[in-house]
Amino acid sequence: MNYLPMLEVRKVQFKNQYYLTLKFPKSQPPQMAHAQKLQLAQNPKTGNYYLLMQKNSLREIFETFKGIFWVKYVKTEQQPPEELKEEWQQQISITAQRMVIQGYSPNTQKIYLSFLKQFFRYLQDKGIDRVDEQAIHNFQLYMIESRGYSKSAQHQGVNALKYFFEKILEQPRLSILLYRPRRDHQLPKVLSIAEVKRLMDQVTNLKHKTILMLLYSAGLRISELIRLRVDDIDSERMMIRVLYGKGNKDRYTILSEKMLLMLRQYYKQYKPTEWLIEGVDGQPYSASSIQSIFRKAKKRAKINPLATPHTLRHSFATHLLEQGTDLRFIQELLGHNSSKTTEIYTHVTNKNLKKIKSPLDQW
Repeated sequence: MNYLPMLEVRKVQFKNQYYLTLKFPKSQPPQMAHAQKLQLAQNPKTGNYYLLMQKNSLREIFETFKGIFWVKYVKTEQQPPEELKEEWQQQISITAQRMVIQGYSPNTQKIYLSFLKQFFRYLQDKGIDRVDEQAIHNFQLYMIESRGYSKSAQHQGVNALKYFFEKILEQPRLSILLYRPRRDHQLPKVLSIAEVKRLMDQVTNLKHKTILMLLYSAGLRISELIRLRVDDIDSERMMIRVLYGKGNKDRYTILSEKMLLMLRQYYKQYKPTEWLIEGVDGQPYSASSIQSIFRKAKKRAKINPLATPHTLRHSFATHLLEQGTDLRFIQELLGHNSSKTTEIYTHVTNKNLKKIKSPLDQW
């Protein structure tokens, strides 16, 4: 009897949205047609695929992979978190206040406190004075083996513990005991200029098109776009001011002439008052809504099914490099602290590769 390889499907919650994660056998990833049909995106850190959970998502997965995989759906019920004992609750309060005083971004505060709460629950029966090398390493193994955290998440956990050990406990010796995972050196996914145009052509709603064009034309992250205010658009200098970017870093990026024309149309129709892209009740637009807009346009445009809204930022940088823009200027526009981060785009540009002829073409 021939046994089908197993495809494990799990329901997970992330930022008030439910997703289905698909764990394929390493030797048998999904075919491009299947990934495109289900609108699968891939987490580059874990290698798993995922899609936004909708009414018929599970049924479509079972039907798509019938006879190809044995689909195992794992129901995961979220248990209420265990209450922290008073000693750990006090440490959470102290850490939260210290981060506010030191000006850490709300997102960083949220991430650090989340990891610290997990660490404290793991050490529930221990006191602060009993945190040792074995306890730290066991927790790191727990993050990997039991929680399945990606390398990126593991790095965030290390940063959270390092902050707690050094700034709160004032015991830097404990930080030395932390191990960081080796970083993966993966190239960013990039769309061609023709693919970007095809993507934009699929969007007819003015607000939706404005959102996608802003992401691409200015190289913005979603988190930066939804925090743009009306007065961040400087039409005289043709620049966009980005406040509190990654790492709380402010910067300016370029304002495209075509983008300015579209923004003027957008102003006339939507009349934003505070936030440039307003959501419900005048609040900032939600990140999940932007992801949904991109997914629908991507499916209609029939471009790389693994592309995400962040792919537009990667494409912006790559296309600038192919136009001959100096790498230092691209670094400034993207808000990278290190030039090494920006240099990764030299590995995906085809500007110089086009000049190289294969030996086969010399015959």
